[in-house]
Amino acid sequence: MLKALYIHNNDQNEEVLKILYNQYRTKLEVVECKDLTTFHEEISKEEEVHFIVIDTDTKTIDPNKIIDSSLDFSSDMSYILIGNPTNTNARIKNENIYDEISEESFTVDRPIDLKHFENVIYTILKKFQALEEERSIVEADIEEFSPIKLRSFYLFKKIDADAHILITKNKFMKVIKKNQKYTEATIQNIQRRKIKKLYLLKEDHVQLLEKSIGEVNMQLRKVKDLNTILEAQTKAISIIQSYVSTLGTSESILELTELLMTSICNTFESVGNIKKILATFKLNEFDNSEKTLLCSYFCETILEDLSYKSKSSRTKFLLASILCDCTLDNEDLIKVQSLEDPNLAMLSEEDQIDFANHPIDAAKIAQLFTQYPEVDFIIQNHHEMPDGTGFPAKISASKITQAAAIFSVANDLASLILLKGLSTKSLKLSLKQLGTKDNVVPFKEPFRILVSRLI
Repeated sequence: MLKALYIHNNDQNEEVLKILYNQYRTKLEVVECKDLTTFHEEISKEEEVHFIVIDTDTKTIDPNKIIDSSLDFSSDMSYILIGNPTNTNARIKNENIYDEISEESFTVDRPIDLKHFENVIYTILKKFQALEEERSIVEADIEEFSPIKLRSFYLFKKIDADAHILITKNKFMKVIKKNQKYTEATIQNIQRRKIKKLYLLKEDHVQLLEKSIGEVNMQLRKVKDLNTILEAQTKAISIIQSYVSTLGTSESILELTELLMTSICNTFESVGNIKKILATFKLNEFDNSEKTLLCSYFCETILEDLSYKSKSSRTKFLLASILCDCTLDNEDLIKVQSLEDPNLAMLSEEDQIDFANHPIDAAKIAQLFTQYPEVDFIIQNHHEMPDGTGFPAKISASKITQAAAIFSVANDLASLILLKGLSTKSLKLSLKQLGTKDNVVPFKEPFRILVSRLI
């Protein structure tokens, strides 16, 4: 059953409704929208809208607003423009937005040729039937596929591969087609089904990541304003985390990691003020890549005050920032502070196990970066607490190194910011919460530095 929205507010619709309601009643759900409010309510519902019928003779509704709003919801949407040819041309076809839908639109002039209108509907029905067939179930060995976090697909508008949902161990359903544009709404519709990963054939996954590595390499090397360089750094982090969590390391990923860390160091030195960086920093997705970048700049802030000048000293903290949560599939886990955090108890048993194991799992990945010693140790201890109630080793302040404490303070603050936000008031609340924990050596000095530089 396809869903169609009929946008109109006039009395010349009897012929249209007769065809939509009667002739195709077993194949179509038709919803009439006589104002923009109703349209927005309908198109925002969970069920997908497949095509929109716009009466161009309706003067009280701007058809361009309808089209503009609909573009955010589906890349497969079709449009039928019904009305006097003069109105259709003047109100839609002569507007720039028509270029966005010209390939997916059909024109039905008044007086209506019923046979032509029926053929248009039939063409659209066949189109979506073909799309459903393309998304049919694929049987294959799961070892042939690589899982990718669903949020990673926000980085692209289309990919050079088919992406699938895992149905059973050896059955997959295609949900994104190779080289076909998709929208954020596509990803959000998949999220609503409690799906966290999509699957690509391993060779397709490698090619996609390698292509992305090349693109972000160019972005990081270009001279840009602070806003765009922060965006490029966030994208690079996401690519690195996706790559190492599923494929390990490679020459290209090692080069990108080195370039990214150099970019972060250079940005911090050139801006010279963490407040200026935070003023430009945008929390869009509240995800691991954004948390990682915040943690990196907090580490840089602390290290500057402690006179850690050497690049080797600084990059080990940046690499720890990149890798410490890369094994967590559920993005909600990056906001969890401890095993006793009430937010953790609300998640699945599988998520709780992943969280408990992730310091050791991420430390193992850090060991693949052999030119950066000690990073695995920093990561393994980033959830240890001064009073010994942390994990995994439950060591107390006297056995926690300064390096581990520096990273722990920076990482905890970045996690809290994802929960509370970046306003001055929110920062104060986050620092106040951390102050109850980080008031003993070796946490005390790194915490003092962040307070003095941020407030």
